[in-house]
Amino acid sequence: MANEIPVQSIVGENTKAFDTESPKPSLTEMIEKYEKLLSDIKSSPPSKPEDEPNSQEALLAAYRELLPLALMLANERYPAAILWLAENYAKGIPQLSLEPNSSQAIEVLEEGYRKKIPEIMAALGKSKLFTNGPFNFVTKDTKDGLKILEEAAEKGSSDANYALGRFFCFYDSNQALKKYLNFEKAVKYLKAASDKGHALAHQELASRYYWGEGVERDTNMAVRIFRKYANQGYHFARIDLARALIDRLIPDPRTPSNDRRVLENEAFDNLDRLTNQKIVSTWDKKSFYTLMYYRLLGVCYLRGIGVPVNEGKAIKFLSIAATGTYTDAAELIESYYKKRVRHPDEEIEKAIAWSEPKARYKEIVKYCEEFSGQDVKQNGKNYLPHLHLVGNDGTGRRMFVNILASKLVQMDVLDKAEVTEINFINLAFIRRQSDIAEEINRFSRNWYGGVLIIYSEMMPARSDEVIAEKIFSDWLSRLIQEEKTLVVLFDDRNRETMRRWSGYEARLASQLRYKIEFSDYTAEDMTQIFMSLSQKTNLNVEADVKDALHGIITKRMAVESMKQQNTYLIERLLQECLTNISAQRVQDASSLLITKELLPAEKSRNEDINLLLQPLDELVGLESVKEQIQQLVGLLQLNKARRLAKMPETFVSLHSVFSGNPGTGKTTVARLLGRILAGLGYLPSGHVVEVSRGDLVAQWIGQTAPLVLGAVNRADGGVLFIDEAYALTRSDSGRDFGFEAVDTLLKLMEDRRDRFVVIAAGYEDEMKNFLESNTGLKSRFTRSIAFPNYSCDELIQILNGFLLKQSYCLDANAETKIRQFIDQLDDKGLKDFGNGRGIRTVFERTVAKQAGRLSKAIKIDVEKSKIIREEDIWLPEDLIEKRKIGF
Repeated sequence: MANEIPVQSIVGENTKAFDTESPKPSLTEMIEKYEKLLSDIKSSPPSKPEDEPNSQEALLAAYRELLPLALMLANERYPAAILWLAENYAKGIPQLSLEPNSSQAIEVLEEGYRKKIPEIMAALGKSKLFTNGPFNFVTKDTKDGLKILEEAAEKGSSDANYALGRFFCFYDSNQALKKYLNFEKAVKYLKAASDKGHALAHQELASRYYWGEGVERDTNMAVRIFRKYANQGYHFARIDLARALIDRLIPDPRTPSNDRRVLENEAFDNLDRLTNQKIVSTWDKKSFYTLMYYRLLGVCYLRGIGVPVNEGKAIKFLSIAATGTYTDAAELIESYYKKRVRHPDEEIEKAIAWSEPKARYKEIVKYCEEFSGQDVKQNGKNYLPHLHLVGNDGTGRRMFVNILASKLVQMDVLDKAEVTEINFINLAFIRRQSDIAEEINRFSRNWYGGVLIIYSEMMPARSDEVIAEKIFSDWLSRLIQEEKTLVVLFDDRNRETMRRWSGYEARLASQLRYKIEFSDYTAEDMTQIFMSLSQKTNLNVEADVKDALHGIITKRMAVESMKQQNTYLIERLLQECLTNISAQRVQDASSLLITKELLPAEKSRNEDINLLLQPLDELVGLESVKEQIQQLVGLLQLNKARRLAKMPETFVSLHSVFSGNPGTGKTTVARLLGRILAGLGYLPSGHVVEVSRGDLVAQWIGQTAPLVLGAVNRADGGVLFIDEAYALTRSDSGRDFGFEAVDTLLKLMEDRRDRFVVIAAGYEDEMKNFLESNTGLKSRFTRSIAFPNYSCDELIQILNGFLLKQSYCLDANAETKIRQFIDQLDDKGLKDFGNGRGIRTVFERTVAKQAGRLSKAIKIDVEKSKIIREEDIWLPEDLIEKRKIGF
């Protein structure tokens, strides 16, 4: 440079870049020659002893020609040549026996700096700031490096601007550099570099827009920039683009659904191109972009972004990402396993009393192991282990399906372990196969390709329901043939559903190839299950509790209905223990201990019967109703005693009709009856769900059955009270959906006969017509209780009860006025008063009327306010007067 290094002293006297006799070449010719020689050297294979002499000689000749040419270009301030000289002085050129000389390399760089060559200034400044790069031999000096880069930036170096931008927004793990963090400065320099066409600066600026660092967050701007450079083949830009789409734009609710699908495809396509080109395999396995690539790929397969869901691949890729700094990858895995089974084989072995299911599980796994995951999928039809699971509720069928689904995903037999359950009662209105998938989509959008559990809680009673079953059976057989979704049929002990459906479609019996029987749990089994569930709930159980627990379970098995047995019984028992624990206000949750004292007290129901009937006995009037209820209770007690003595029981239908005028106590007695039946052990809870026609009948085809099912589900374990039940069949039109509601209710009453009680209430004559409208109603409602109107004395007694609770009383004239009014209603045979409901209205309006009178006084006398006078009484006089109009 300033003092030229003699070429001969390095490469020998016979070396020359150009013929000395020719005219001095132009700068362009020298650059072209330089670039060609450099290309020849880079394309030459590494020198080995066994290489042919001619090849080594050619390489040596190229170096002898290149070095002096680089020196000549360096003197012409050609930056690339100066940087090449500095790099090769530092590492040496073995072909020319040139030893490494860092001092000479630094001298070359500093000479370029002194001559204010921007590219050399940028290289020297970066070498003083950053550890990576070809000039690691340069002593690190942050202050000096920044000064040099700022000078280079002022001279228009885009590389210097980019380096400054990177420096001010990254400090890595060097806490000493954290003080330099300044996103505003970073953005300023990145914009300057970007304006000069620096591609990496443009991408880095997009990241600042993405994070909103030093500039207002603008995801759309970031996406546009990432997309531009991704299309130009920048690999990191592809990953940045996929991240912006997956983490920001696609989840944004403001993104239109049509645009979202396009963005999903674009995100996965960018990742897939890196996969197909095998780009990522060349990167450091722990680098930021490598781990981000695997995380994004895992999210795509987990959520079905641009590609069908494949949970096995998703967990594989997320596990790779979780080995680095991506904590959210690990969080996604943990979140996934909250819904799935991480170690299915271990869970199967830990299951209690599953002798047949365990054996069949192993058969299924062995069958699937005979094929690799992909081979199975390409093997043709009928490879998925479709299931026919037979057993009562609470025997663990759903848990078995979840465990098996997770195992099949891990074996790459299934793409996802998503389990969707469908009750055929929700499909009973279908008329063509195209309706089925659409209807199932209402319950779950992700059912296809996962696991579909089908069960039926209805017996077809009408021809259209039989047709619906035929259509569904054919559709189900076709779905199995597609081999995309694992089909599971839940059936009862009698295999009634399979019997009917295979009658419509004979192939179903063979297509559901694995038939597994789930037996009811014994008392010993349920005791073990209780202990296991307690541990999972962080509860400890005293050693001497087990025998007492076994006794409680045995007693409950004797009185609970079949639908409330098995794990349902255990779950309720555990909840009762937790309730008892919470009542003690235990502070340390880690030391919760179940003792004998905390077990639910199993009292004899017979001892409590008087307490159960006491609220009924305290009701005013209704003597005939009380008598019938007491007769029913006596019969139920007798049946319970005969059951414990292993004697035949008398059949008792608990479904009842309560007939009578409004306000005669039908709803009140229904609530008391629910508590009594629960106290006797015939209902689990005894709660009452009150509905009317509007709650059971929909306006559109196909919506009534789900409404009825929903009401029955809410009443499960208690009483479904249907007020004005006759309104369901009041229409003369056979097309009225009320008839569909009745048919659906009758089927559910049969299928769940021991799980809930139906009480239909309404006017006496109308309820007789209601029962006559359908033979099924007459056969199921065999108990009818008539509620008489209250007498005048009973109504006065009810009114006095209301008044007494509020510290009021009637004077003699007030009571006389009310009695006279009620007698007038009786004489005219008017029902409009409403019995107990009407007398409550009289009470409420009378108290309000008295308050209006007393408010006019200067000072209210509290003692006088307790007495209701004749002038305070409010009565619905219009009930009598309106009959006189026009007559």
